[in-house]
Amino acid sequence: MKLYIFIILMSIQLFGQLYSFNIDCDFNSNWDYMIVHKIYRCELENNLDITSPDSAAITSVTGYHYNWKSNDDVVGFDSRHKTMNYFPQGLDKYFGNLKSIVIYYGRIKEIHQSDLKPFPNLVNFYLDNNDIEIVEAGLFDYNPNLQGVSFLENKVTKIDASVFDNLHQLQNIWLGKNLCINLDSTDSAAGAKNVIKQAKALCSDEPPEKDSKSCIDRCAFQYSVTDSLTSGFKNIKTSVDDLHASFGEHKASESGKCQINFNDKIENLEERIDAGQSSILSSVDEKINAVESRLVVKIEEILEEKLKKVFDALNATH
Repeated sequence: MKLYIFIILMSIQLFGQLYSFNIDCDFNSNWDYMIVHKIYRCELENNLDITSPDSAAITSVTGYHYNWKSNDDVVGFDSRHKTMNYFPQGLDKYFGNLKSIVIYYGRIKEIHQSDLKPFPNLVNFYLDNNDIEIVEAGLFDYNPNLQGVSFLENKVTKIDASVFDNLHQLQNIWLGKNLCINLDSTDSAAGAKNVIKQAKALCSDEPPEKDSKSCIDRCAFQYSVTDSLTSGFKNIKTSVDDLHASFGEHKASESGKCQINFNDKIENLEERIDAGQSSILSSVDEKINAVESRLVVKIEEILEEKLKKVFDALNATH
């Protein structure tokens, strides 16, 4: 009997070791871009290597607080290049006041609403360089204060069309370098809205606009434009047909006049060309003659000067 109890106790202990994790923190204060002041945070020091979502329970936290601080003062959880695979469960039991969660290069495969529900005060949620494929519906339903969200450089193929709908304070959203989208926006609510709009179009199975009234108005406008264009083309076709008919009726009677008028225009054009050529040639001849006259005069002046110098030299020798 004692042996059975011993085996059961050992199994419980072993099971607890397999499905529980310790977080080793470097507690420090660091500047946070979105919260706009230094925040007290836990910077994860150890790998967790969580094997499944059900085996991700955090059972202890180690690390040294300073300046008389405690876990209640921690508002940031920061993990970089520490393998997790899945989001750690029970984090809120130790850090219930988190405003910033940053997990870079953690090999996180999936993220669920239940993971973030315990953190209603979240301002930042950055999950860069992980393995996320789906951003599911309702993920941020319990995090309405989010101002910054990032899934930069994941493997995202699908983003629920309504997942960002309740994030009215969103200023920064990074969805770049994913499989279905490569867009980011920084410090701009309007830019964030544009990225969300593109995400709906590129990564969602649902239509980008869910407002039925706007859809009806838009469709009515499209039908109106289509009807107007159709009517316009019909009118143009009718006009063209009328012109063809009119031309067919007057073709025989007017063809001779058109030919005569055409010949007159050709002759007039030829005359203008001839006149232009004559005018140009005449002008050229005049300019050539003027140049020639000036050259002759110049040459005569030069010769006269040279001859005068020669005669002066001869007279000087005699």
